[in-house]
Amino acid sequence: MVRIKVLHFGPIKKGLKENGGFLEIKKVTVFTGDQGAGKSILAKLISALYQLEKMLISGEIEESEVNTRSKFIKYAAVHNLAVYFRDDKRETIEFRTNVLHFKLQGGQVSIKLKKRMEYSIAKTLYVPTTRALIGVLHNGVQAGCIPAPLSTFYAEFKDAAIHYSHGITIPINNLVFEYEPINESAYVSGEDFKLAISDVSSGLQSAIPLFVVSKFMAESVEKLESGLFSDSPMACNIVRENPGIYYLNKSSDLGSFSESMKSMDSERIGPIITYTSFVNIVEEPEQNLYPNSQRSILYSLLSMNNLSDQNKLLMTTHSPYLINYLTLAVKAEQVSDRLSRVADYKRIGHIMPPTPFIHGEDLVIYEFEADSGEITRLSTYHGVPSDEHQLNIALGEFNDMYASLLTLQHLN
Repeated sequence: MVRIKVLHFGPIKKGLKENGGFLEIKKVTVFTGDQGAGKSILAKLISALYQLEKMLISGEIEESEVNTRSKFIKYAAVHNLAVYFRDDKRETIEFRTNVLHFKLQGGQVSIKLKKRMEYSIAKTLYVPTTRALIGVLHNGVQAGCIPAPLSTFYAEFKDAAIHYSHGITIPINNLVFEYEPINESAYVSGEDFKLAISDVSSGLQSAIPLFVVSKFMAESVEKLESGLFSDSPMACNIVRENPGIYYLNKSSDLGSFSESMKSMDSERIGPIITYTSFVNIVEEPEQNLYPNSQRSILYSLLSMNNLSDQNKLLMTTHSPYLINYLTLAVKAEQVSDRLSRVADYKRIGHIMPPTPFIHGEDLVIYEFEADSGEITRLSTYHGVPSDEHQLNIALGEFNDMYASLLTLQHLN
């Protein structure tokens, strides 16, 4: 179980009022609510803490480098989070996984990392809203001049694009994404056109990098987790991340090491790290997309998430459509469990494909409130998310205002 507690950090003041203040990061977690209420901040913070866990385990960073408030703020600055720490040091940040317990409270930092020789950890991807700029970034020099989160995502995009350079169909209008590694150019093609990614619609410029990198990561981790280490396009990258630290698939064993590796000084051999899951943290997957395209991208992300029971998908959103499509995915799973005839099961497939189905207990939606700085967990009704969420309430307010105008019209 992964949990996080945040108080007095940026616009998040009171945090979650239940569960001791801890938000549970489930298989599918959604942050919605007011503009500027802290959704993106918390998503970035979770990504930074997942990354910290991995870096502490691998030895890329020592506890002594983040064991004070000032040192942790320096680490957080890389993730564009430093400005949200308070001058009065009132912030509370507590992050718990199966391996790491990180706590910042009262200006004091506590780090407890379970020491093991073998670790199973998540490969984490943070997808920023600025991903639409990928189409105009053509080389590493330009990437070095942009914020760190986008620069990191750009590097992941290049790896994924090279892997899919032969072409990959994206789940919008049967378009095909292509990449030419020699000139570092990305293209989108249809039946009668081929355009540079920088020339397509803003929605596609946002959706294509999201889809391509997420698919690359999800499929790579699936191959690692299933034992196909050499077949994973991520294998070479993760092995060279830290010489002396071994990233293995779950079927590997120490007996498979070469004699030279076995004879290495044991002090130089770090823990054995296994990527067994993919944590996909996506800012506004609906960005600049028509509702049907929002649904297609969402269902693709859910399908990737379902490649492993351990995968997690965390999204921020302002889209009522996204919440409604998630509700459909939960309801479809509930209905499919009650069907006995194959013919009836196939009928569900005409409504939505089975790969993005969600168990109700695997979905949690948190609503953020800007004025109070509170976070509330959206209730459920028979396992399905309640329709009394802030986005639907906003639509209801529109209907009320329109009705009031009609009333005034009829007074004359």
